[in-house]
Amino acid sequence: MPVVDGIRVDYFTKFALWSDEVVGKRTLTDVPAKPWVVFKYGVYCHFLASMFGIVFGITCFCVGVQNSYMYEEVNCSDGTDVFVPIANSITAFIGLLALKQGHIAWNGFLHFLFCIIMIFYNILAVIDTSLMAKRWGKWVDHPRTDQNWPESFVWMDWSLAFVLFCNLLICCMLTFIHIIYHRDWCGWQRRRERSLLVSNAQNARSP
Repeated sequence: MPVVDGIRVDYFTKFALWSDEVVGKRTLTDVPAKPWVVFKYGVYCHFLASMFGIVFGITCFCVGVQNSYMYEEVNCSDGTDVFVPIANSITAFIGLLALKQGHIAWNGFLHFLFCIIMIFYNILAVIDTSLMAKRWGKWVDHPRTDQNWPESFVWMDWSLAFVLFCNLLICCMLTFIHIIYHRDWCGWQRRRERSLLVSNAQNARSP
């Protein structure tokens, strides 16, 4: 068994201690003022867009169940249009916690991980919803009922795809801020801090 500070621990404990050390090195308080403003409003916009997506996705499913019975599939029935907005809302809620408790390292890190995951989820959801809109587009010219529901479904699907695409853009923007300023994987923040230290040292030496 590995030894940490003279104490024998199992590998899971060693991994937990290592993870906490790595994550705890940086917090959201390291993000400069201007990117922080963008990050703050990005989190708010993500929360609003996710809530709108949930309402729109559930509405799309309910309307589809009621009016798709004459066709080969039910609009918004695969769950993507409901699950992905809910996942976006969870990510946005974690972002709100990270925003209000920026000094806690794990809040920001979890938001970073969730944003990365949601990038892939949103991409799949946008593709799935766009393909669904195209499938319904084939029925627009020859609907099976007097009321042309396929045309309405096309508009609903494209609108929902647009909402999901907005969520995707927001997640990409938040992930970029996390990478550049929070986790500092590109070293920009370290260079900025180093230049500030050099500048402060030079100012202290000057009479």
